[in-house]
Amino acid sequence: MLVFQCRSMTPKLIEPAYLELAKNFLFAGLFFNAALLLASGWHVGTTLQVDNRLGNCLYQLDAIASICIGVAWLTFPKWLLHRQVTVPLDESHELCGRIMGALFVTSYAVATHALHWEDKDDRMVAIDGRVVCCLCILSAQVWSQLAYLESWSGGHWVGISLFSTWTVISVVYRLALLCKTKAKKL
Repeated sequence: MLVFQCRSMTPKLIEPAYLELAKNFLFAGLFFNAALLLASGWHVGTTLQVDNRLGNCLYQLDAIASICIGVAWLTFPKWLLHRQVTVPLDESHELCGRIMGALFVTSYAVATHALHWEDKDDRMVAIDGRVVCCLCILSAQVWSQLAYLESWSGGHWVGISLFSTWTVISVVYRLALLCKTKAKKL
């Protein structure tokens, strides 16, 4: 949808050939993922791990946060940015914000499916993915805040504190699962 929105609303922002390439790549990815799901019998999990209350809660909170943050960035990226930066915003800022929002919304699928994965190693991969995602976003936020001091109005620390919290929770949960796994092996 973002490719179509960009093509119709800001046709000069990205070369049409690149948009066509992106559209074809995204459709190919969509069909590839659909084929994988169909070939596997649409296997996304078998049962809720009821003994893992903390994990289940954190996976669900992760999914809710992904959806809420993603939808906010999809819906009004300029509004989210305009109070945080002192530079003029253009269509490229809006497009990047919407892409980030789309990625957040789609990342909820991992957290919701991880609720039903029986293998702890599979669940750890979901946590590892969130840890890497949060660490990358947090480091990019801190870097941009420090590298471009004159471009920020000071309100960017709200996003940094949000991702700091999200990162700490995911790292602590990952470490707790690691300790629990090592304790069972002993």
